Amino acid sequence: MVIHLDPDLEAALTDSARRLGIPPEALARDVLRARFLGGAAAAIHPGDERERRLIRAASDCWVSLPHSALSSEGLYEASGGEVILADGAAPRARIVPCEPPRTRVEGLHAGAFQAAPDLDDPLPDEFWIGRP
Repeated sequence: MVIHLDPDLEAALTDSARRLGIPPEALARDVLRARFLGGAAAAIHPGDERERRLIRAASDCWVSLPHSALSSEGLYEASGGEVILADGAAPRARIVPCEPPRTRVEGLHAGAFQAAPDLDDPLPDEFWIGRP
């Protein structure tokens, strides 16, 4: 289904979604779900940055997120920092913490790479026009 919005309605939806930190499509879907399915399926509003990122990730995967996924204290920590987003019983995405960046050791492979003396020279015309 495709719904065409008037420019003023689209601007209001985009502004509200930006303030909530979620995509406009997710806000529209949540509002429609709350309107037509009742209070049990009301829109989810993030309480902090972690919840905002979790909602955004779920929305990007087109997966609905239950309130219990956000309201359960310690859900994220209890799972070891891993959250599985599922559509019904089918898992759709796994959110895991990023590994901290490895520290780089300066000079570890000194001299392993030597740039050609003509590295910065302009490429010949034959390169650009595809002739050998």
